[in-house]
Amino acid sequence: MKQRKKQSGKKWREKIYASAKGKTLELAVGSGMNFAYFPKSIEYTGIDFSPIMLEMRGGSKGAKN
Repeated sequence: MKQRKKQSGKKWREKIYASAKGKTLELAVGSGMNFAYFPKSIEYTGIDFSPIMLEMRGGSKGAKN
């Protein structure tokens, strides 16, 4: 059951995030789980208020705490 839920979540993310275009802002990025689903052509900005979550994500170029 857990594997099935994970697969349906992946399909949902692929479909939703593939439609992102241009400048894209993601709020509450958490550990960055959605990042891989965004098209490479967008200008992505992701923010989160939790430094711990940003550290889990591995930080980012130009990130500010």
